[in-house]
Amino acid sequence: MLLQLFLVTDYRDVEARILLAAAYQGQDNFRSAIDALYEARGYAFHPAMLHRITRHIRNTKRPGSGACLQT
Repeated sequence: MLLQLFLVTDYRDVEARILLAAAYQGQDNFRSAIDALYEARGYAFHPAMLHRITRHIRNTKRPGSGACLQT
């Protein structure tokens, strides 16, 4: 995937990691989507961005169910 290759050189690009998570979610690869979001969260430093990533993590569907991860 082209986005993964980009992240090799610019590994701190939070927006690219969020896009990668969306691509994984579109492929029903929810575990990788959540992993990508947690990686993005590790590089985010603005409170608004951290909140946005946390919201994405919680709204990612669980594999095998129609439910979202809500806490």
